[in-house]
Formats: sequence, structure tokens, C-alpha cells
Amino acid sequence: MLTTELPDETEITANTSYIFQNYRQYKTDDDLGAYTTHLSYGDKFGKFHIFGLYDRLESEAYPVSFATQLKSAGGAPSGNTVYGWDQDHDRSGADRYILCSYGYSDVTTDLLKLRLAYDFNSYTQAEINFGYLTGERNIGDPETYLTDNAGNKVYSGTVDIDGQSYTISDSQFYYQEMEHEEYMTSVSFKSEPDEG
Repeated sequence: MLTTELPDETEITANTSYIFQNYRQYKTDDDLGAYTTHLSYGDKFGKFHIFGLYDRLESEAYPVSFATQLKSAGGAPSGNTVYGWDQDHDRSGADRYILCSYGYSDVTTDLLKLRLAYDFNSYTQAEINFGYLTGERNIGDPETYLTDNAGNKVYSGTVDIDGQSYTISDSQFYYQEMEHEEYMTSVSFKSEPDEG
């Protein structure tokens, strides 16, 4: 845990930033962005110190999962040819087809923190910290690479890839919503006399 010094005079900070990246993997090619905001205030009133901050992140996170089919799992052709897949090898070196990305994620996090301290004398201080973190992650735009002869996107069914048939279940393309909350409270006491 990193502990910073509390301010002995008025300190106010405000900043924001924008982050951009182009992400390319297999057939996925997306321009993704993120915003950050930071506000903080600190001051000292007699023997009391106060410091508070608010941080927010809004981000489009690139896909980390892809739907695949092992080439060796193929069966006799079904007559339903699809196009657009990609291919590579899995960790064991087996040939596989890449069918889709599960899509980028919308990620939002908010952090609130408050620190209060009291100086008993020049070398003894008590402090209490409160923290609250909340966030959510939504994956709502799965991206299939597969198209049929008419150019329509294919999300499920029995399809032919490279002359062999594979079954894509309806659950292969899914949506996710995740939320979390975290609370933190800590109390500390320190004494550092000049004599050591």
C-alpha cells in the first residue's frame, strides 16, 4: 500500500485525459477510446488534515476472448458454406478456426477516497481513511466473422468451414453485464520522536 503525505496547506487538483488506440487482432479492427477524470482537495485546519479525491475512468476495452473451433473436430460437409473465418494454432499447436470476437467492453469505474488526520503534537498523528470503489463492465456487441453466400452474418447453426462441417451453438455469442462495489476503512497511528 502506498501512503502519501497529507497536505499542510490548500491543494486543489483537477485534470482529465483522453486515450486512443486502434486494436487489430484476427478480423477485429476497432478504434477504442478512454477518458479519465481526477479531482482532489486537501488542506490543514489547525491540527486537522483533510484530503479527498474522486477518480473516474470510462473506457472501451479491447476483446480478450475469441470463439474457436478445432480443425480436427470437423465432420462431413453440410452444404452450408460460410466465409470470413481466420485461423491459427492453439497453445498445444493444434490447428483451429477463429469464428468471432466476443466484442469490446464498456468499462466504468469510480473511486472516492477521504482521509482525515489529527496531529497530537509535531511527531504523533492519528489518521482514518474511507474508500469506495464501484465499477461496471458490459460486453454487448459480439462480432461474428462468418458470413453466408449472400453476405449475411452467421451466428449459429451447422456450417461448413474449409470443406468440413462444424456446429455453432446459440450460446457461442453472448452478452455480459458485471458490477462490483468495494468499501475500505482503515485507522492508523504513528509516532516518530526526534530522539528516534
